[in-house]
Amino acid sequence: MALSPSRYQACQGLNADLSQQQVKLLDLQERYQTLAAEVEAAGEVWEAAETLRAFSPEHEVEADDTKLVYDDLRSSFFETQTDLADKVDTFNRAASEFNRTCND
Repeated sequence: MALSPSRYQACQGLNADLSQQQVKLLDLQERYQTLAAEVEAAGEVWEAAETLRAFSPEHEVEADDTKLVYDDLRSSFFETQTDLADKVDTFNRAASEFNRTCND
């Protein structure tokens, strides 16, 4: 069955919205992957600094500083992970709506 002109126009809008959401998802996924690598690297730096903590006050400060960097990156990573999951859910609901509305 052919779509009515108004339904066709609505579907065109939904399709455009899905395309925009998909681009944003890809950007967010790239940020997520970058942060994952940065967290892993920062964790390794912190672990190395932590092993030297007891050698001097400077080493103690270095261990504390690297731990702060690691914790900040982890926080950003988990925020991005939550944001990505939310946006994927939103995208999936929008795609379902598109399929329900436009593929009858």
